[in-house]
Amino acid sequence: MASTTASHKDVGRDLRRARQRHHVQLEDAAQTTRIPKRFLEALEDNAPVETFPAPVYARAFLREYARFLELDPEPLLTTFTEGEPVQEVKLASIKDAVPPPRLWPSRVLLGLSICILVGLAVVGVLSSRANVPPAGSIPHSPVAAGTAPTQHPSTHPVPPGASRAIDLMVRVSDRCWILVVADGRTVFKGTLLPGQSRLLRARQTLALTLGNAAGVNLLMGGKQIPTGTTGQVIHLTMSLQHGRVHVTRV
Repeated sequence: MASTTASHKDVGRDLRRARQRHHVQLEDAAQTTRIPKRFLEALEDNAPVETFPAPVYARAFLREYARFLELDPEPLLTTFTEGEPVQEVKLASIKDAVPPPRLWPSRVLLGLSICILVGLAVVGVLSSRANVPPAGSIPHSPVAAGTAPTQHPSTHPVPPGASRAIDLMVRVSDRCWILVVADGRTVFKGTLLPGQSRLLRARQTLALTLGNAAGVNLLMGGKQIPTGTTGQVIHLTMSLQHGRVHVTRV
Protein backbone atom coordinates (compact mmCIF):
# COMPACT_ATOMS: atom_id res chain seq x y z
CA MET A 1 0.00 0.00 0.00
CA ALA A 2 1.46 3.41 -0.98
CA SER A 3 2.42 5.86 1.77
CA THR A 4 0.22 8.95 2.18
CA THR A 5 2.99 11.03 3.75
CA ALA A 6 3.58 14.28 1.85
CA SER A 7 6.91 14.67 0.10
CA HIS A 8 9.54 17.17 1.24
CA LYS A 9 8.64 19.44 -1.69
CA ASP A 10 5.05 19.73 -0.44
CA VAL A 11 6.22 21.78 2.59
CA GLY A 12 7.36 24.73 0.50
CA ARG A 13 4.32 24.45 -1.76
CA ASP A 14 1.91 24.47 1.21
CA LEU A 15 3.66 27.50 2.75
CA ARG A 16 3.58 29.45 -0.50
CA ARG A 17 -0.08 28.66 -1.19
CA ALA A 18 -1.08 29.66 2.34
CA ARG A 19 0.78 32.97 2.05
CA GLN A 20 -0.81 33.71 -1.32
CA ARG A 21 -4.22 32.77 0.08
CA HIS A 22 -3.78 35.40 2.81
CA HIS A 23 -2.49 37.96 0.25
CA VAL A 24 0.71 38.49 2.24
CA GLN A 25 4.03 39.53 0.70
CA LEU A 26 7.29 37.97 1.87
CA GLU A 27 8.51 41.37 3.10
CA ASP A 28 5.43 41.76 5.31
CA ALA A 29 5.75 38.20 6.65
CA ALA A 30 9.42 38.77 7.49
CA GLN A 31 8.61 42.01 9.32
CA THR A 32 5.79 40.46 11.38
CA THR A 33 7.51 37.16 12.26
CA ARG A 34 10.97 38.76 12.68
CA ILE A 35 12.40 35.97 10.48
CA PRO A 36 14.83 37.20 7.78
CA LYS A 37 13.28 37.17 4.33
CA ARG A 38 16.03 34.91 2.92
CA PHE A 39 15.07 32.11 5.34
CA LEU A 40 11.35 32.41 4.46
CA GLU A 41 12.29 32.11 0.78
CA ALA A 42 14.42 29.08 1.61
CA LEU A 43 11.47 27.39 3.33
CA GLU A 44 9.16 28.03 0.37
CA ASP A 45 11.85 26.83 -2.09
CA ASN A 46 12.48 23.63 -0.07
CA ALA A 47 16.13 24.60 0.29
CA PRO A 48 18.41 22.06 2.04
CA VAL A 49 18.82 22.27 5.78
CA GLU A 50 22.41 23.46 5.28
CA THR A 51 20.95 26.80 4.10
CA PHE A 52 19.98 27.64 7.69
CA PRO A 53 22.33 28.38 10.61
CA ALA A 54 21.53 24.92 12.06
CA PRO A 55 18.81 22.25 11.63
CA VAL A 56 17.15 23.30 14.89
CA TYR A 57 16.87 26.86 13.56
CA ALA A 58 15.24 25.59 10.37
CA ARG A 59 12.60 23.81 12.47
CA ALA A 60 12.06 26.93 14.61
CA PHE A 61 11.60 29.10 11.51
CA LEU A 62 9.19 26.58 9.97
CA ARG A 63 7.10 26.33 13.15
CA GLU A 64 6.81 30.12 13.53
CA TYR A 65 6.09 30.70 9.83
CA ALA A 66 3.37 28.01 9.79
CA ARG A 67 1.64 29.53 12.81
CA PHE A 68 1.75 32.95 11.16
CA LEU A 69 0.06 31.48 8.07
CA GLU A 70 -2.53 29.74 10.32
CA LEU A 71 -1.25 26.26 9.41
CA ASP A 72 -0.74 23.30 11.75
CA PRO A 73 3.07 23.16 12.07
CA GLU A 74 3.35 19.55 13.29
CA PRO A 75 2.60 17.73 9.98
CA LEU A 76 4.93 20.12 8.17
CA LEU A 77 7.70 19.52 10.71
CA THR A 78 7.26 15.76 10.40
CA THR A 79 7.58 15.94 6.62
CA PHE A 80 10.41 18.49 6.76
CA THR A 81 12.60 16.29 8.99
CA GLU A 82 11.61 12.92 7.51
CA GLY A 83 14.66 10.68 7.37
CA GLU A 84 16.79 13.09 9.40
CA PRO A 85 17.70 12.99 13.10
CA VAL A 86 15.61 15.42 15.12
CA GLN A 87 17.14 17.54 17.86
CA GLU A 88 14.60 19.57 19.78
CA VAL A 89 15.83 22.76 21.44
CA LYS A 90 13.42 25.05 23.24
CA LEU A 91 13.79 28.68 22.16
CA ALA A 92 12.45 31.51 24.29
CA SER A 93 11.61 33.48 21.15
CA ILE A 94 12.39 33.53 17.45
CA LYS A 95 15.14 36.05 18.19
CA ASP A 96 17.20 33.19 19.64
CA ALA A 97 17.28 31.59 16.20
CA VAL A 98 18.70 34.65 14.43
CA PRO A 99 22.40 35.36 15.06
CA PRO A 100 22.79 38.75 16.81
CA PRO A 101 24.66 41.52 14.99
CA ARG A 102 28.34 41.90 15.74
CA LEU A 103 29.09 44.63 18.25
CA TRP A 104 32.06 46.90 17.86
CA PRO A 105 34.64 46.86 20.68
CA SER A 106 34.06 49.58 23.25
CA ARG A 107 37.50 51.10 22.62
CA VAL A 108 36.73 51.59 18.94
CA LEU A 109 33.42 53.28 19.77
CA LEU A 110 35.13 55.50 22.34
CA GLY A 111 37.77 56.54 19.80
CA LEU A 112 35.16 57.36 17.17
CA SER A 113 33.15 59.42 19.69
CA ILE A 114 36.23 61.46 20.64
CA CYS A 115 37.09 62.11 16.96
CA ILE A 116 33.52 63.29 16.26
CA LEU A 117 33.51 65.64 19.26
CA VAL A 118 36.89 67.14 18.28
CA GLY A 119 35.69 67.62 14.71
CA LEU A 120 32.53 69.41 15.86
CA ALA A 121 34.56 71.70 18.11
CA VAL A 122 36.89 72.65 15.24
CA VAL A 123 33.93 73.37 12.93
CA GLY A 124 32.34 75.54 15.63
CA VAL A 125 35.53 77.62 16.09
CA LEU A 126 35.94 78.14 12.33
CA SER A 127 32.28 79.11 11.94
CA SER A 128 32.48 81.69 14.75
CA ARG A 129 35.56 83.28 13.15
CA ALA A 130 33.89 83.41 9.75
CA ASN A 131 30.90 85.28 11.20
CA VAL A 132 33.03 88.15 12.67
CA PRO A 133 32.94 91.11 10.20
CA PRO A 134 36.28 92.66 9.24
CA ALA A 135 37.28 96.10 10.51
CA GLY A 136 35.63 98.95 8.64
CA SER A 137 32.81 96.79 7.32
CA ILE A 138 30.33 97.90 9.99
CA PRO A 139 28.12 100.71 8.61
CA HIS A 140 28.33 104.09 10.39
CA SER A 141 24.96 105.45 9.28
CA PRO A 142 23.15 107.09 12.23
CA VAL A 143 19.95 105.71 13.66
CA ALA A 144 17.05 108.08 14.04
CA ALA A 145 16.23 108.94 17.61
CA GLY A 146 13.29 107.09 19.11
CA THR A 147 13.23 104.40 16.42
CA ALA A 148 13.64 100.68 17.11
CA PRO A 149 14.48 97.77 14.85
CA THR A 150 11.46 96.50 12.96
CA GLN A 151 10.19 93.17 14.33
CA HIS A 152 8.12 90.78 12.25
CA PRO A 153 5.81 88.74 14.48
CA SER A 154 5.10 85.14 13.57
CA THR A 155 2.33 84.87 10.99
CA HIS A 156 0.69 81.96 12.84
CA PRO A 157 1.80 81.83 16.49
CA VAL A 158 1.32 78.49 18.21
CA PRO A 159 -0.87 78.88 21.32
CA PRO A 160 0.34 77.44 24.65
CA GLY A 161 -0.50 73.75 25.09
CA ALA A 162 -1.03 73.21 21.37
CA SER A 163 0.16 70.06 19.62
CA ARG A 164 3.63 70.23 18.09
CA ALA A 165 3.46 66.76 16.47
CA ILE A 166 0.93 64.13 15.45
CA ASP A 167 0.86 61.17 17.87
CA LEU A 168 -1.52 58.34 17.00
CA MET A 169 -1.96 55.03 18.87
CA VAL A 170 -3.07 52.10 16.68
CA ARG A 171 -4.55 49.07 18.46
CA VAL A 172 -5.54 46.01 16.42
CA SER A 173 -8.56 43.91 17.39
CA ASP A 174 -8.87 41.98 14.10
CA ARG A 175 -6.43 41.12 11.31
CA CYS A 176 -5.89 44.24 9.16
CA TRP A 177 -3.58 45.36 6.35
CA ILE A 178 -2.20 48.86 7.02
CA LEU A 179 -0.20 51.42 5.03
CA VAL A 180 1.36 54.32 7.00
CA VAL A 181 2.92 57.37 5.33
CA ALA A 182 4.45 59.94 7.73
CA ASP A 183 5.54 63.32 6.33
CA GLY A 184 5.59 61.87 2.81
CA ARG A 185 7.65 58.77 3.72
CA THR A 186 6.29 55.22 3.98
CA VAL A 187 7.10 53.95 7.50
CA PHE A 188 5.01 50.76 7.56
CA LYS A 189 3.25 48.52 5.06
CA GLY A 190 1.95 45.13 6.11
CA THR A 191 -0.56 43.07 8.04
CA LEU A 192 -1.07 43.52 11.80
CA LEU A 193 -2.60 40.76 13.92
CA PRO A 194 -5.04 41.00 16.85
CA GLY A 195 -3.38 42.20 20.04
CA GLN A 196 -0.67 44.18 18.28
CA SER A 197 -0.34 47.95 18.71
CA ARG A 198 1.76 50.74 17.20
CA LEU A 199 2.52 54.33 18.19
CA LEU A 200 2.76 56.48 15.05
CA ARG A 201 4.32 59.96 15.00
CA ALA A 202 4.62 62.63 12.32
CA ARG A 203 5.62 66.29 12.29
CA GLN A 204 3.13 67.63 9.77
CA THR A 205 1.09 64.93 7.96
CA LEU A 206 0.14 61.33 8.67
CA ALA A 207 -1.75 59.24 6.09
CA LEU A 208 -3.32 55.83 6.86
CA THR A 209 -4.89 53.19 4.64
CA LEU A 210 -6.83 50.47 6.50
CA GLY A 211 -7.85 47.27 4.72
CA ASN A 212 -10.27 46.28 7.50
CA ALA A 213 -11.57 49.45 9.15
CA ALA A 214 -13.42 47.70 11.99
CA GLY A 215 -10.28 45.77 13.01
CA VAL A 216 -8.37 48.87 14.16
CA ASN A 217 -8.91 51.32 17.02
CA LEU A 218 -7.31 54.75 16.56
CA LEU A 219 -6.61 56.92 19.62
CA MET A 220 -5.27 60.47 19.57
CA GLY A 221 -4.94 62.46 22.77
CA GLY A 222 -7.12 59.92 24.58
CA LYS A 223 -9.94 60.35 22.05
CA GLN A 224 -11.04 57.66 19.61
CA ILE A 225 -11.13 58.40 15.89
CA PRO A 226 -14.04 56.65 14.06
CA THR A 227 -12.94 54.13 11.43
CA GLY A 228 -15.54 51.96 9.67
CA THR A 229 -17.09 48.53 9.22
CA THR A 230 -15.63 45.04 8.80
CA GLY A 231 -13.81 44.60 5.50
CA GLN A 232 -14.16 48.28 4.59
CA VAL A 233 -11.10 50.00 3.08
CA ILE A 234 -10.66 53.61 4.24
CA HIS A 235 -8.06 56.34 3.83
CA LEU A 236 -7.39 58.85 6.62
CA THR A 237 -5.18 61.95 6.38
CA MET A 238 -4.14 63.87 9.51
CA SER A 239 -2.47 67.27 9.23
CA LEU A 240 -1.09 69.58 11.91
CA GLN A 241 -2.20 73.18 11.39
CA HIS A 242 -1.60 75.96 13.95
CA GLY A 243 -1.26 73.50 16.81
CA ARG A 244 -4.39 71.48 15.99
CA VAL A 245 -4.69 68.13 14.18
CA HIS A 246 -7.25 67.99 11.39
CA VAL A 247 -8.53 64.56 10.24
CA THR A 248 -9.77 64.06 6.69
CA ARG A 249 -11.45 60.84 5.59
CA VAL A 250 -11.52 59.76 1.95
